[in-house]
Amino acid sequence: MIIGHRGRKGDPLYRSRKLLQMANERVTKDGKEKLRGLLKAGDPNGEVTTAWQAKEAVRELYSLADPTTASDWIDALSQDMQYENNPVEVRSLGRTLSRLKA
Repeated sequence: MIIGHRGRKGDPLYRSRKLLQMANERVTKDGKEKLRGLLKAGDPNGEVTTAWQAKEAVRELYSLADPTTASDWIDALSQDMQYENNPVEVRSLGRTLSRLKA
């Protein structure tokens, strides 16, 4: 558990919020380095990093043109996201993906 004041300018995760919301391909090289540093400082357990990677994987789904490939992607992605070692938010997203697949 992380203790302290969240949402303050000194909080590394608060400072990284805009970079985390951006599409990975739109983040510059300097932005990616900054994001890595902020996540290293503010995300010691890797939960935010895992959630960010899950967000990017879901975004990738929208680039798939073939419905069969997209269906297979959703199956694999939702199963991977539901692993017990993932943060609860990522596991919830995995269950939602499998439920809304149709």
